[in-house]
Amino acid sequence: MKIENIVIIVLLIGAGSLITYFVVLHHLSSVYTSIPLRKIPYYDSTNSTDSTSFLNLSLSANTTSLKIGQVIEIDVRLNNTSSKVLIANHSDNWSLKGLGLKPCDDEMPFGIAILQGNYLQNNMTTSKPLSLYQNGTYHCQAIFSIKSYAFQPLTDMAMFEDGSINHSYELMRHLSFYGYFVGDQFQQFSSGTYTVIGGDEWGHVVIRHFVVSNSTS
Repeated sequence: MKIENIVIIVLLIGAGSLITYFVVLHHLSSVYTSIPLRKIPYYDSTNSTDSTSFLNLSLSANTTSLKIGQVIEIDVRLNNTSSKVLIANHSDNWSLKGLGLKPCDDEMPFGIAILQGNYLQNNMTTSKPLSLYQNGTYHCQAIFSIKSYAFQPLTDMAMFEDGSINHSYELMRHLSFYGYFVGDQFQQFSSGTYTVIGGDEWGHVVIRHFVVSNSTS
């Protein structure tokens, strides 16, 4: 607000018809006052942490043994074990390349892979993940560029921040498979041992195994 000139006119009516005018002119130097806009964040930065060690990646399956043609159901979940909001910058520290979820679900910061054979963390990179979905064109919504995540306390809910709009997601997925693709051809899991790898973009890894046996055995 800018204040420039104030003119004060005082009218005094005295005895008879005598009228006296007092005009006081005050020229004030320009005075500016401003009220700054304050952006209120959705979390209290004084009650937050940036340690990704509080993130817990869990991986479970409905069975460890199935017959050829049966379905393996997999649940993967990423949650914040801290009682504070966890602020984590986007990272690309995947322990295994090729981790993912369903087509059009690429914005999630975690994923899974299935390897044919029995693998552990020290040798899992020597195998190539199976193609769990058919190659092709999928019509997906535009994928925004994630800058950071705000994991809510003691839950699997998180806000994805892309610099303009915040998106809230539950970081849990349920997946089911009974085979994989070789080129464009679908092939059921054959008999043998398989390794399920779960990982996130901060390098956490969880490993599970399941065995497929011949339906006649």
